[in-house]
Amino acid sequence: MQLRDIIQGQWNAWRALKRVPDFALTPFQGVAIQFVAGFWWSIAIRHSVVARILIVVGDRMASRGIRPRLYLDWFENQPLDKGMQIAFSYPGSSTETVAVRQYFPAENVVSFFSSSGEVARGVVRRVNWACGRRTAELFARHDLSGIYRAVPALRYSHLYTEQEPLPAGDQLVLFLTSGLDESLTILNLVFARIEQSLAHFDSIRVKTHQALKTDIVTLANKRWPQIRNLAVTWENGASSELLQSAALVLTAGSSVAIEALCRGVPVVLTGRTAGLDVNPLEDIDSDAWRSAYSPEDFASLLKNWLPGLPPIAERRAAGLKLRAEYFEPVTEDGM
Repeated sequence: MQLRDIIQGQWNAWRALKRVPDFALTPFQGVAIQFVAGFWWSIAIRHSVVARILIVVGDRMASRGIRPRLYLDWFENQPLDKGMQIAFSYPGSSTETVAVRQYFPAENVVSFFSSSGEVARGVVRRVNWACGRRTAELFARHDLSGIYRAVPALRYSHLYTEQEPLPAGDQLVLFLTSGLDESLTILNLVFARIEQSLAHFDSIRVKTHQALKTDIVTLANKRWPQIRNLAVTWENGASSELLQSAALVLTAGSSVAIEALCRGVPVVLTGRTAGLDVNPLEDIDSDAWRSAYSPEDFASLLKNWLPGLPPIAERRAAGLKLRAEYFEPVTEDGM
């Protein structure tokens, strides 16, 4: 990478910013969209600066005799991913590129999904590795030309490692996300009426997120002083260990929700009072999960829904079927 590549990438982005996209000039269902489309176009261009810089990576490597046979990309269909796809598609390139999708999609996060048009234009990979059969089907819903294969679910291998089922958990476990507002929403569902939550569980454990830069513990103690000296602990360990002690999991758009269901642990997801819900469980028809939009909703679920769930043995049996459908086991043959 050279300074001129950085300057060229920024210049290309600036030029694109000045050009109104063609689709913005055409009304949608009779409604003019130029202003809205232009606004989001400008945001997308700014996010694409790094991608425009990285498109020379493959050619630069080849000029120095480095020609990888295979490039695996943790692929979320973001501008960075598209830039790296273009980078290894230079004339004469023999590098095979594969999109590794070791995560679980939420239907409303449409940016995660590739389309046939993107494949045709060479900005996304044609070969995709998903972590399970059903997960591969979900990712392929907008892409008729891509290849989606189920490969060992390395990220979720812990779902297959337990030898004997542990006793049912007795704790409420909250899994925060990388978003501050989303994490505060999760906490508010419980902390606003914490006495009612502690009436149903021995303790409350909160798993912080490594990408959350804010000191969420200090912020929470200031916002909800009533939680001090109560049975609330803050954790940064492995999610798999916390799931073993959970009687109920509360989170937002996180794949830990389906991990919990696979273990027979019921799940409550936070719902958004404005905008679209990001629900990774929307495709799963199950009585073992619900959404809550307020502390009152959550308290009602603890009182009226949670006690009526099937026994833990039945939920674990359903979880095993779910695991087989969505997550490929990690075996020597599979690898």
